[in-house]
Amino acid sequence: MARHSGRYGAIYVGGTRVVSIDSWRLSLKRKTIDVTCFGDLNEVQVVGLPATTGSFTGFWDDTDKVPFTAQAQTTYTSIILYTDYTNNIGSYAYGPAWLDMQLDTSVSGAVKIGGDFSAAGAWSNTFGT
Repeated sequence: MARHSGRYGAIYVGGTRVVSIDSWRLSLKRKTIDVTCFGDLNEVQVVGLPATTGSFTGFWDDTDKVPFTAQAQTTYTSIILYTDYTNNIGSYAYGPAWLDMQLDTSVSGAVKIGGDFSAAGAWSNTFGT
């Protein structure tokens, strides 16, 4: 099993690469549902649907309007997350998502952007089954 650097990660929103991104996160967490009954010796849970969510951060590039344009839409957008777009392009997750954006400006640092997304439909990935 090989280990990989995140150096060449990438994120595409609406089919276009978002520039100046320095990290992304993907959560494939499944919702659990409490089905505990009288007489059970402890709480009992069953697994529900996956709740795919994630986020990304980076630095504001005034030439890159992609994430803010996608966030302003009244329909979902597509997102593709690559772990290594240069050396391992076959390792990615993708799906439709609702996107929320943030802009963070500080006197003591660079202007940063951030995005949070949640699935708007079925997501797939090539990380394993």
